[in-house]
Amino acid sequence: MTTYSRRHALGSAAPLLVLVAACATPPPPHDWSIYTGPGAEHFQREEYSLPHLDDPLERINRGIFAFNEAALLDVAEPVAQLYRAVLPEGVRRALGRAFENLLFPGRAVNNVLQAEFSDAWQESKRFAVNTTIGVAGLFDPARRFGLDPRDEDLGTTFRAWGWTGSTFLMAPILGATSTRDALGDLLGLGLDPATYYSPASYVRGFNRIADDLPELAAALHVNGDPYELARLLHVLEREVATDPAPEQRGEDDGATETLGAVFLTAEDEDFRATGLELTVIHPSTGRPAPYTVWLQSGAAPLDYILPGLGGHRASGSAVALAEAVHQSGKHAVTISSSMNHEFIHAASSVDLPGFLPVDAHDTHVLLDAIDRDLRARFPGRFTSRRLGGISFGGATTLFIAAERGTGLIDFDAYLAVNAPLSLEYGAQQLDAFYNAPMEVPKPERDAWVGALFAKTLAFDDDSLAPATDSLEFTSLEARFLIGLVFRATLREVIAVTQLRRDLGVLHVEITPERRAAAYREIDQFSLTEYVYAFLLPYYAARLEAITPDEAGARALFRACDVRSIADAVRDNPRVRFATTRNDFLLAPGDLEWITELLGPDRVTVFERGGHLGNLYRDDVRAVLAAEIAEAANESADPVVPDGS
Repeated sequence: MTTYSRRHALGSAAPLLVLVAACATPPPPHDWSIYTGPGAEHFQREEYSLPHLDDPLERINRGIFAFNEAALLDVAEPVAQLYRAVLPEGVRRALGRAFENLLFPGRAVNNVLQAEFSDAWQESKRFAVNTTIGVAGLFDPARRFGLDPRDEDLGTTFRAWGWTGSTFLMAPILGATSTRDALGDLLGLGLDPATYYSPASYVRGFNRIADDLPELAAALHVNGDPYELARLLHVLEREVATDPAPEQRGEDDGATETLGAVFLTAEDEDFRATGLELTVIHPSTGRPAPYTVWLQSGAAPLDYILPGLGGHRASGSAVALAEAVHQSGKHAVTISSSMNHEFIHAASSVDLPGFLPVDAHDTHVLLDAIDRDLRARFPGRFTSRRLGGISFGGATTLFIAAERGTGLIDFDAYLAVNAPLSLEYGAQQLDAFYNAPMEVPKPERDAWVGALFAKTLAFDDDSLAPATDSLEFTSLEARFLIGLVFRATLREVIAVTQLRRDLGVLHVEITPERRAAAYREIDQFSLTEYVYAFLLPYYAARLEAITPDEAGARALFRACDVRSIADAVRDNPRVRFATTRNDFLLAPGDLEWITELLGPDRVTVFERGGHLGNLYRDDVRAVLAAEIAEAANESADPVVPDGS
């Protein structure tokens, strides 16, 4: 049993797993709390620290991970494509249930070893029901009787007996594990019936991961350090997660409704693969920059999509929006966020992203180059060009709209969705969300976080279904999960940029083969602290208007505020702004200000949804489609694709 097979780590529950795949934060090699420069008050505030599992074998583990990555992409996924084509999904799922049913002896014995006798009895009843009524486990009628699985193994038994903090291992082919879990898997072979007929174990293992491989392959491209993602998922599930807390009623507010963003995924799991991956040379950097385009067979409008902070062009939300655009009969293009590792390497003209005027210009230059490339490749196919961005991508869209008349592409319409108007306020809100566990009494804090991870990791295809009410999370839980997502993005930004060019801010050396120690220091930085420790000294050395003090920080924050481009945005009649009334990234008064600036006819306000939590809804997307069509003086009616 591995990280891949044990919990479908990057497969069916991927949207919520991403919410917990954030940063482990032990005491840093350098104590930033003694920092006395600009913004010192932010560095001196106490923050929540997650438990940490060291990685003393990192260099070896990363080498094995590289081998596994090649095996997955070059061998396993092509074979899995054939397997999925030959064997229908329903058959694959039934086989998976039957194989899991056969693992009953190990689950029952380990529940007994952990003195969980009621769970062992429940497992026995599950096995009896599914083996008989469920036809040898091909079906799972036990769930209908309230007999949910109580999955335990020797690794969790050893943990219950006190073996914690085991050394992390990356096993060839099998994936992420630890010395404790590897020993448990070895000793547990005797309780696995498939051990006595080896072909069964091979078929079970391959069937188990076959449906997850497309998601795993995408994760390898989307994440700047997929090894660390695999390691963190293992640590969270096997070291941090504890028994879930008693059920609590979900709450409805901006934070809990934001979790609805996990439903923003493509309806067709194969849609991502239907896009053309093309490359253009970025004029400012001279480096090849990739983009993805989904084309109609005839002439139609072309929509460019900018993802949120750190988003990749192949991420779930970007692909879902591209699918919606394509289904409406339009061409769609996605590029990565200026805060994503792909954009940083290919299209960033500076060493550090995060200064919105520069990031937006680099993005505009890339979009202009892509548009020229597409018009040369497919002449006469594009009747108009529209730009839409979500979250940070929405703020980028507004800054690009303000560059009208600069010689770069002028779009026929601009739509900013849930765009934060003040990046300073947004960063401070997300920093506060990350520290939500500080509201839990200290003696209970680690247990609370562990129970939250267990609760989140327990979601699967059956429980991840949109509903009219919120997911079963409290506001405090939702805030922490959201804060973790953005802190994980920051970790990647700092690691990628310092690997590219070490600016001397970190006190621990970071190399491609050894990152664990540097990550421990990186994890000390909040989004606000990143501005003070990295961006402020960098731009103070390059821009006369920014000085290396608090006044310079104020100037930097003002330059990243949409108010700094208010006149240009107001005077561009093609701009539209859409948000929710309970978006926590909008500061008090922001909604009134943008409505007065653009006028109520150019601002759309949804009452609920938090931050991007309503974009999975067809009715919301229909309203947004009508808004961008109106801005482009086009009909909002869907264009029927040629050949349909």
